[in-house]
Amino acid sequence: MRAAVLATILVGVGASSAAAQAPSRPMALGGVEVTGAPSNALRVAIVAAVRTGLGAGNPGPDAAAVPTCVTASCLHEAAVGAQADRTVAVTVAVTGEFHDQFAITVVVADADGRALRRRSRPCPTCAVDEATEHITALVAEAVGAVTDDSVAIEIATTPRSVAIVVDGVDRGRAPWSGSLPAGPHLVVAGAVAQDFFAEATGEPLRVEVAVPIASGHGRRFGLITYGTAAVGVGALAFGLAMIGKDGNPTCDHPSCPEVYDTATLGWVSVGVGVAALGAAGYMFWSDRRAEQPVIAVVPTSGGVAAFASGRF
Repeated sequence: MRAAVLATILVGVGASSAAAQAPSRPMALGGVEVTGAPSNALRVAIVAAVRTGLGAGNPGPDAAAVPTCVTASCLHEAAVGAQADRTVAVTVAVTGEFHDQFAITVVVADADGRALRRRSRPCPTCAVDEATEHITALVAEAVGAVTDDSVAIEIATTPRSVAIVVDGVDRGRAPWSGSLPAGPHLVVAGAVAQDFFAEATGEPLRVEVAVPIASGHGRRFGLITYGTAAVGVGALAFGLAMIGKDGNPTCDHPSCPEVYDTATLGWVSVGVGVAALGAAGYMFWSDRRAEQPVIAVVPTSGGVAAFASGRF
């Protein structure tokens, strides 16, 4: 029987409960980038629409003071300056002969400028009032979401088929595909613990974990085990057949003068079969014993997480 044994221990002085009870800091307006706008008045209208979407609790600065930079480093600076855990970045591309085509993207980022939520909406052939309504609605939707976006994840290991644990949950053997909420995560593969961040980019994320193979802990026999077992089964079957045939007449005539003398050959073959099966059993046990249990202890935001994984 094969099964996975997993354990997770969180160690901290009230870290988890304190984090759950700590009030969240405000969500700051990180930046508004407008490209292709024919006039500053349109940018002012767009910033006002963003401010309305943020709500009365987050009025933000006036249009002249809102940064136009929405890179991760700029959003990080905005979060530090506002003492905020998260920032909102809005990009609006204005195109078209009559400047009536709008491509709107709203991102809610963490304090390091990494996207946790992303909302996009095109607004072709829109009047300014209609475009600003879309911007307000999209900002309100992104800010008011109950949870962060789900990100498609693929986790692969080198070598393949290594047992993995993601955020304390056994995910079987790599490669594994699924979805995780945007944000930081921890994968334990073999004896390797690796942090990764699932960012809401709209694209799937592939995580690769290189697991070193310790000398002397790999499978020594592999397919030889099964070949030896097959030889053992064949020799045992042949030997039993020879033992059963011993003493039978060699011809169909009732007074056949000769009989088979195959007992010795049969017992020798049985002995070979038993020995081969015993050797195959030892090889199998030795290879499985080489799959050592995995124990990993890594720091987390809530304290320390310990993971133990083994097979029996």
